[in-house]
Amino acid sequence: MTIGFQVHGLPASKGSMKSFVPKGWKRAILTNDSEKTKPWENVIRVAAIEAKVKAGMQSGELLDCPIQMQLHFRLIKPKSRPKKVIWPEKKPDMDKLLRAVFDALTGSIYTDDARVVHLTMTKNWACAEWPPGVLIEIVPLR
Repeated sequence: MTIGFQVHGLPASKGSMKSFVPKGWKRAILTNDSEKTKPWENVIRVAAIEAKVKAGMQSGELLDCPIQMQLHFRLIKPKSRPKKVIWPEKKPDMDKLLRAVFDALTGSIYTDDARVVHLTMTKNWACAEWPPGVLIEIVPLR
């Protein structure tokens, strides 16, 4: 069984986590410095659950086995980038794009992102045929 789906929209990176301890508190509060991350993760979650059901799983069922995953990110090329630049070698960083996807899929597709044992990722420019977003393919290795 393969769970494959596309998520349309501008991929948001997880960003850096920041912590602070409010006056009078004994524990820290963690915040994400990117406001776009939560909506992006929610879009991924909804698409993932729909794809999981189409693949024959129950909506509440989670994979708890080794997983192979492919992620293909498509970003909008800024008009300021020269035409000769064929790769999106600037921000967002691939590891931060990955963290947003992993967090969105934890609890919606699999029990823990530690279950991912094989990962392939690409980051390319979007085009008319491939609009901005991410193509996700998940294969349980049972």
